[in-house]
Amino acid sequence: MPMQLLTKAKINKIDAAGRQILKRVGIKVLNPALCRRLQRSGAEVDLENLRVRLPDAWLETHLQAAPTAFTLYGRETDHDLQLGTGRTHFGNGGRVFQMLDMQSGRMRPTILRDIADTAAVVAQMPHIQFFIIPCQAHDLPAETY
Repeated sequence: MPMQLLTKAKINKIDAAGRQILKRVGIKVLNPALCRRLQRSGAEVDLENLRVRLPDAWLETHLQAAPTAFTLYGRETDHDLQLGTGRTHFGNGGRVFQMLDMQSGRMRPTILRDIADTAAVVAQMPHIQFFIIPCQAHDLPAETY
């Protein structure tokens, strides 16, 4: 039996709030070509400010067209994840900007090595099915990120 953390009423309340935000505030899309594509699909787009608003009808149309399940492919086929209703997968998550340095015992900005070290730990954890970059590599130039 799947775990149910929220009641249907609370899920509906969160959904309604999200839809209001998408309709009234919208999202900033920094890619002008994507803004134009969304505009052609019926989204409300302010090209000058790169602001995209998604009205209820647009959301319903595109949610209905979305697949109910799909495969998130891994580098190797044994890491492929089947995503869809009733399927739960766990990942490492996170996006930290500072980390406790194991040698000095002090907090410091995260670096590229921290990404590799975390990946090595996650790779040994059988209950973690996917890896997400856990931190910002502050030792890399910003334009490479």
